[in-house]
Amino acid sequence: MENVLRDSHLACVGKLLAGFTHELKNHLAIINESSGLMADMLEMGKGGEEETCRKFQKITSTIAERVVQANVLARHLNGFAHRMDVPDSVFDINELLDEELALILRFAKLKGVSISSRFQGGLPSVDSNPALLQFILFALIDSIISRLECAGEINVITLESGGNVQVRIEVAGATPEDGGRIFHKDLAELIRFAVKKINISFDGPVDKGRVRFTLNIPSAGGPGAPC
Repeated sequence: MENVLRDSHLACVGKLLAGFTHELKNHLAIINESSGLMADMLEMGKGGEEETCRKFQKITSTIAERVVQANVLARHLNGFAHRMDVPDSVFDINELLDEELALILRFAKLKGVSISSRFQGGLPSVDSNPALLQFILFALIDSIISRLECAGEINVITLESGGNVQVRIEVAGATPEDGGRIFHKDLAELIRFAVKKINISFDGPVDKGRVRFTLNIPSAGGPGAPC
Protein backbone atom coordinates (compact mmCIF):
# COMPACT_ATOMS: atom_id res chain seq x y z
CA MET A 1 0.00 0.00 0.00
CA GLU A 2 2.94 2.33 0.66
CA ASN A 3 4.05 2.02 -2.98
CA VAL A 4 0.51 2.58 -4.22
CA LEU A 5 0.26 5.73 -2.09
CA ARG A 6 3.57 7.05 -3.42
CA ASP A 7 2.58 6.37 -7.05
CA SER A 8 -0.86 7.93 -6.54
CA HIS A 9 0.69 10.96 -4.88
CA LEU A 10 3.04 11.45 -7.85
CA ALA A 11 0.11 11.06 -10.25
CA CYS A 12 -1.77 13.75 -8.30
CA VAL A 13 1.20 16.11 -8.55
CA GLY A 14 1.48 15.42 -12.28
CA LYS A 15 -2.20 16.13 -12.89
CA LEU A 16 -2.07 19.38 -10.94
CA LEU A 17 1.06 20.50 -12.81
CA ALA A 18 -0.57 19.68 -16.15
CA GLY A 19 -3.65 21.68 -15.20
CA PHE A 20 -1.50 24.60 -14.07
CA THR A 21 0.51 24.70 -17.30
CA HIS A 22 -2.69 24.68 -19.38
CA GLU A 23 -4.03 27.65 -17.43
CA LEU A 24 -0.72 29.51 -17.65
CA LYS A 25 -0.57 28.89 -21.41
CA ASN A 26 -4.08 30.31 -21.77
CA HIS A 27 -3.11 33.50 -19.96
CA LEU A 28 0.10 33.85 -21.98
CA ALA A 29 -1.77 33.22 -25.26
CA ILE A 30 -4.22 36.03 -24.50
CA ILE A 31 -1.36 38.35 -23.52
CA ASN A 32 0.40 37.49 -26.79
CA GLU A 33 -2.75 38.04 -28.88
CA SER A 34 -3.47 41.34 -27.15
CA SER A 35 0.03 42.69 -27.65
CA GLY A 36 -0.06 41.55 -31.29
CA LEU A 37 -3.36 43.36 -31.82
CA MET A 38 -1.90 46.55 -30.39
CA ALA A 39 1.09 46.28 -32.72
CA ASP A 40 -1.19 45.77 -35.73
CA MET A 41 -3.32 48.77 -34.82
CA LEU A 42 -0.26 50.98 -34.41
CA GLU A 43 1.12 49.85 -37.76
CA MET A 44 -2.12 50.32 -39.64
CA GLY A 45 -2.99 53.58 -37.92
CA LYS A 46 -6.72 52.97 -38.39
CA GLY A 47 -9.51 54.60 -36.41
CA GLY A 48 -9.81 57.98 -34.83
CA GLU A 49 -7.60 58.98 -31.96
CA GLU A 50 -10.31 58.61 -29.31
CA GLU A 51 -11.43 55.23 -30.61
CA THR A 52 -7.85 53.97 -30.78
CA CYS A 53 -7.13 55.12 -27.22
CA ARG A 54 -10.30 53.40 -26.01
CA LYS A 55 -9.30 50.13 -27.68
CA PHE A 56 -5.78 50.37 -26.30
CA GLN A 57 -7.14 50.91 -22.79
CA LYS A 58 -9.30 47.80 -23.08
CA ILE A 59 -6.38 45.73 -24.40
CA THR A 60 -3.92 46.92 -21.75
CA SER A 61 -6.53 46.23 -19.08
CA THR A 62 -6.87 42.65 -20.38
CA ILE A 63 -3.09 42.21 -20.39
CA ALA A 64 -2.78 43.49 -16.82
CA GLU A 65 -5.61 41.22 -15.63
CA ARG A 66 -4.06 38.13 -17.19
CA VAL A 67 -0.63 38.93 -15.79
CA VAL A 68 -2.15 39.18 -12.29
CA GLN A 69 -3.97 35.84 -12.71
CA ALA A 70 -0.83 34.13 -14.02
CA ASN A 71 1.18 35.48 -11.07
CA VAL A 72 -1.44 34.21 -8.60
CA LEU A 73 -1.29 30.74 -10.17
CA ALA A 74 2.51 30.77 -10.04
CA ARG A 75 2.42 31.79 -6.34
CA HIS A 76 0.03 28.95 -5.50
CA LEU A 77 2.13 26.43 -7.43
CA ASN A 78 5.25 27.62 -5.61
CA GLY A 79 3.53 27.11 -2.27
CA PHE A 80 2.26 23.69 -3.35
CA ALA A 81 5.78 22.60 -4.32
CA HIS A 82 7.30 23.76 -1.01
CA ARG A 83 4.77 21.69 0.97
CA MET A 84 6.97 18.72 0.06
CA ASP A 85 10.12 20.20 1.62
CA VAL A 86 9.60 18.48 4.99
CA PRO A 87 7.40 15.48 5.87
CA ASP A 88 5.80 17.13 8.90
CA SER A 89 5.36 20.78 9.68
CA VAL A 90 3.12 23.36 11.33
CA PHE A 91 1.00 25.28 8.82
CA ASP A 92 -2.16 27.29 8.23
CA ILE A 93 -4.92 25.06 6.83
CA ASN A 94 -6.65 27.98 5.08
CA GLU A 95 -3.47 28.83 3.16
CA LEU A 96 -3.02 25.20 2.15
CA LEU A 97 -6.61 25.02 0.89
CA ASP A 98 -6.21 28.29 -1.04
CA GLU A 99 -3.34 26.69 -2.95
CA GLU A 100 -5.20 23.43 -3.46
CA LEU A 101 -8.45 24.94 -4.72
CA ALA A 102 -6.68 27.37 -7.06
CA LEU A 103 -4.97 24.43 -8.77
CA ILE A 104 -8.10 22.24 -8.82
CA LEU A 105 -10.42 24.93 -10.18
CA ARG A 106 -9.61 24.20 -13.83
CA PHE A 107 -10.83 20.58 -13.53
CA ALA A 108 -14.09 21.74 -11.94
CA LYS A 109 -14.69 24.33 -14.69
CA LEU A 110 -14.14 21.72 -17.40
CA LYS A 111 -16.89 19.59 -15.81
CA GLY A 112 -19.24 22.52 -15.16
CA VAL A 113 -18.94 22.07 -11.39
CA SER A 114 -18.65 25.10 -9.12
CA ILE A 115 -16.38 25.23 -6.07
CA SER A 116 -16.92 27.69 -3.23
CA SER A 117 -15.17 28.08 0.10
CA ARG A 118 -15.97 29.40 3.57
CA PHE A 119 -12.90 29.54 5.77
CA GLN A 120 -13.07 30.44 9.44
CA GLY A 121 -10.58 33.14 10.35
CA GLY A 122 -8.18 32.88 13.27
CA LEU A 123 -7.91 29.09 13.19
CA PRO A 124 -5.00 27.54 15.11
CA SER A 125 -2.18 26.13 13.02
CA VAL A 126 -2.18 22.39 12.39
CA ASP A 127 0.67 19.91 12.74
CA SER A 128 0.68 17.26 10.02
CA ASN A 129 2.18 16.18 6.71
CA PRO A 130 1.08 18.98 4.34
CA ALA A 131 1.95 17.16 1.10
CA LEU A 132 0.00 14.03 2.02
CA LEU A 133 -2.89 16.12 3.31
CA GLN A 134 -3.02 17.92 -0.04
CA PHE A 135 -3.02 14.55 -1.78
CA ILE A 136 -5.98 13.36 0.34
CA LEU A 137 -7.91 16.55 -0.39
CA PHE A 138 -7.12 16.34 -4.10
CA ALA A 139 -8.17 12.68 -4.26
CA LEU A 140 -11.46 13.50 -2.51
CA ILE A 141 -12.35 16.57 -4.54
CA ASP A 142 -11.16 15.25 -7.90
CA SER A 143 -13.19 12.07 -7.45
CA ILE A 144 -16.28 14.09 -6.49
CA ILE A 145 -15.83 16.35 -9.56
CA SER A 146 -15.54 13.38 -11.90
CA ARG A 147 -18.82 11.92 -10.63
CA LEU A 148 -20.90 15.08 -10.34
CA GLU A 149 -23.20 16.18 -13.13
CA CYS A 150 -22.89 19.63 -14.68
CA ALA A 151 -24.11 22.36 -12.29
CA GLY A 152 -23.06 20.33 -9.25
CA GLU A 153 -21.55 22.28 -6.36
CA ILE A 154 -18.75 21.63 -3.89
CA ASN A 155 -18.38 23.79 -0.80
CA VAL A 156 -15.17 23.60 1.25
CA ILE A 157 -15.48 24.80 4.85
CA THR A 158 -12.96 25.13 7.68
CA LEU A 159 -13.75 25.51 11.36
CA GLU A 160 -12.45 24.67 14.83
CA SER A 161 -14.11 21.83 16.71
CA GLY A 162 -13.07 20.02 19.89
CA GLY A 163 -9.37 20.90 19.70
CA ASN A 164 -9.21 19.94 16.04
CA VAL A 165 -9.34 21.93 12.84
CA GLN A 166 -12.01 20.53 10.57
CA VAL A 167 -12.16 20.59 6.79
CA ARG A 168 -15.66 19.85 5.55
CA ILE A 169 -16.43 19.11 1.92
CA GLU A 170 -20.16 19.44 1.25
CA VAL A 171 -21.58 18.24 -2.06
CA ALA A 172 -24.73 19.61 -3.72
CA GLY A 173 -26.05 17.74 -6.72
CA ALA A 174 -25.45 14.29 -5.24
CA THR A 175 -27.95 12.26 -3.23
CA PRO A 176 -27.11 10.30 -0.07
CA GLU A 177 -27.41 7.15 -2.20
CA ASP A 178 -24.68 8.54 -4.48
CA GLY A 179 -22.38 9.20 -1.53
CA GLY A 180 -21.19 5.64 -1.17
CA ARG A 181 -20.40 5.44 -4.89
CA ILE A 182 -18.24 8.56 -5.12
CA PHE A 183 -15.09 6.52 -4.61
CA HIS A 184 -14.23 3.18 -6.09
CA LYS A 185 -12.97 0.57 -3.64
CA ASP A 186 -9.24 1.00 -4.35
CA LEU A 187 -9.36 4.78 -3.89
CA ALA A 188 -11.35 4.46 -0.66
CA GLU A 189 -8.76 2.05 0.75
CA LEU A 190 -5.91 4.33 -0.32
CA ILE A 191 -7.50 7.36 1.36
CA ARG A 192 -8.07 5.38 4.56
CA PHE A 193 -4.41 4.31 4.52
CA ALA A 194 -3.16 7.89 3.95
CA VAL A 195 -5.46 9.28 6.66
CA LYS A 196 -4.18 6.74 9.18
CA LYS A 197 -0.58 7.43 8.18
CA ILE A 198 -0.79 11.13 9.10
CA ASN A 199 -2.92 10.61 12.22
CA ILE A 200 -6.10 12.42 11.22
CA SER A 201 -9.68 11.18 11.24
CA PHE A 202 -12.09 11.04 8.34
CA ASP A 203 -15.90 10.89 8.34
CA GLY A 204 -18.26 10.50 5.41
CA PRO A 205 -19.60 10.34 2.85
CA VAL A 206 -23.10 10.79 4.29
CA ASP A 207 -23.93 12.90 7.33
CA LYS A 208 -27.52 13.63 8.39
CA GLY A 209 -28.92 12.97 4.94
CA ARG A 210 -26.32 15.08 3.15
CA VAL A 211 -23.25 14.08 1.19
CA ARG A 212 -20.47 15.49 3.31
CA PHE A 213 -16.88 14.50 4.07
CA THR A 214 -15.06 15.75 7.16
CA LEU A 215 -11.35 15.68 7.95
CA ASN A 216 -10.38 16.25 11.58
CA ILE A 217 -6.80 17.50 11.86
CA PRO A 218 -5.12 17.98 15.26
CA SER A 219 -4.15 21.57 15.94
CA ALA A 220 -0.48 22.27 16.69
CA GLY A 221 0.23 21.51 20.32
CA GLY A 222 -3.14 19.79 20.75
CA PRO A 223 -3.54 16.33 22.32
CA GLY A 224 -3.72 14.59 18.94
CA ALA A 225 -0.77 16.38 17.38
CA PRO A 226 2.42 14.44 16.56
CA CYS A 227 5.17 14.59 19.18
